[in-house]
Amino acid sequence: MKIIKLFSIILVIITFVGCSNDNKIAYVSKDDDNTYERTFSELNIGEILSYNLKLVEADNNWVKIWLEGYSNGEKIDQYSDIQLQYGLSPQKGKMGIGIINAHDRDLIFLYAPGVKSSPRETGIIKKDGVSVWGYAIGNETIELDLGETKIIGVYRQDKNSLRTYDYQNEESINDMIKEDDTVLLLKIKIEKE
Repeated sequence: MKIIKLFSIILVIITFVGCSNDNKIAYVSKDDDNTYERTFSELNIGEILSYNLKLVEADNNWVKIWLEGYSNGEKIDQYSDIQLQYGLSPQKGKMGIGIINAHDRDLIFLYAPGVKSSPRETGIIKKDGVSVWGYAIGNETIELDLGETKIIGVYRQDKNSLRTYDYQNEESINDMIKEDDTVLLLKIKIEKE
């Protein structure tokens, strides 16, 4: 009788734990062991942001990462095709974005397990002014629901100084787009097949 009660309690606990995160389809975190970042730094060739992505059902979902660009508060259409979509595969690996400083121009690219975009000239990153390129998610792991869009990386530039913004707050992001000269947002979304 005690064995049956114990088994019942264990079964309830397993069911509760298994159902507690059933809406979360993906987990994204900053890549703390970022060999790509070290390589870019040692070679002094630009900036790179690298992430770990864990998909709950990798073989049933598509991952979309893309870049949105804004200049003086206006969306820049040329960035609409800087994106990667991959999925229906249990592959694991790193994903991210890089900017290569190539003399008088900057080249930007995206990468993910098994796919990458060709480096493309940005056209809006200026050498004068103040700029910052960084992770929008901090050091914590963020959770994604199916169909939810999250900002995971940000590049910002202004003439004189940069204010502090909450990269996970929509109103704060809108203020940043209006106030900074240049804003690039790296976004992610998980969709069903």
